[in-house]
Amino acid sequence: MDADGYKLDLSFGLESAYLDATKTLLGKLSFETPDLGGIKLNTSCKVKKEWEGEGTKLTLRPKINAEVSEEINVGVSAEHDGSGFTQTLLQAVYARKTGGLLWMRGDLMKKMFSGGCDNKLNDSTKHSFEAVGHLGEGKGIAGTPLEIRSGVEYDLSDKVELKCRGRFAENIELGQTTEWEVTDNWKLEAT
Repeated sequence: MDADGYKLDLSFGLESAYLDATKTLLGKLSFETPDLGGIKLNTSCKVKKEWEGEGTKLTLRPKINAEVSEEINVGVSAEHDGSGFTQTLLQAVYARKTGGLLWMRGDLMKKMFSGGCDNKLNDSTKHSFEAVGHLGEGKGIAGTPLEIRSGVEYDLSDKVELKCRGRFAENIELGQTTEWEVTDNWKLEAT
């Protein structure tokens, strides 16, 4: 339904696996508003009910996002399994008109918070960095509660692309993939 800029969507689905007698009912309700004096709201709630043998499982996933300006969005989402919350997330994103993203996130269940950026420096170079703080026990660099995540993509030529990623926490994880388009039909990739 769409009236005066307000949008409402309701959908349902049913999945059934004959061999293992599992049935799943899926539903989603979403609601969007027009500009309400500077704020636009976008909300949704997904519902999943599973039956397997004699047991059942219910999962609710509500989300609320507020666009407070053309460049700034603030949101919260959660997951509830019928007996308690299993996930609670907070997020604020600044999407600059000139390009790139800046964000702050919080995961209340995992007791983590983070801030990061994603930038396209030019047509051939993209960088993404995030600093993560763990509340409580040190799961980060040298026993501290801080970890750093990064990723970069470079187009070295019109035929060669380089992707690198890193995670610096309790352990250091590094990865690299190079893709070379040899011909229109052949690509060579090294990881």
